[in-house]
Amino acid sequence: VTGKPYPAGVDVVYTPAIKDFIFNVEAAGGFKQTFSLQLFLKSSLADSADRLIFTDEITSETQYVSGAMTSGTYVNDAGILMAKAVNEAFLKAAANLADSYELEAYMKKTGGRIEAPPPEAPTQAASASPEDFAAAKDKLRDAFEQGAIKAAQLKRALEESRRAARSKILAAFLSGKIDAKKFGELY
Repeated sequence: VTGKPYPAGVDVVYTPAIKDFIFNVEAAGGFKQTFSLQLFLKSSLADSADRLIFTDEITSETQYVSGAMTSGTYVNDAGILMAKAVNEAFLKAAANLADSYELEAYMKKTGGRIEAPPPEAPTQAASASPEDFAAAKDKLRDAFEQGAIKAAQLKRALEESRRAARSKILAAFLSGKIDAKKFGELY
């Protein structure tokens, strides 16, 4: 939401700000590189009159080891790392906000309630029925056995595979649009 006064129906405004990030690349032996990123995110929540309700600072630390040292993989690996760090920071910030006493007190004071947005409509690729769960399970197991995905990713993907509405990344992997390695990096 930009501009003031805020549109009708806006009760609170969440403002994230990346204060700083530290990006390092180091040799990891052989033709490997270690990328590490620290991201500092400041979050604030204010009411429509700009009265501060909640503020918090999050640090996200992510590390990634790349197996190749070409310019194309460098840009791709750096992008993956930055996306992971930002995602982790926003997940931590959302958890801290949801658990905050300040938000709970504000909601009690205003008599408000938190409403989740409606779920996204399933995409064409994600609308496959759960009847293909056995095939999805086999493909995910193979990716896990190859080391392309971790146990936590396997568990999450199996749970998601049981639903008709699937994420675009999982749908792309199951349909063969991306390989297991790329799926493991993005999921």
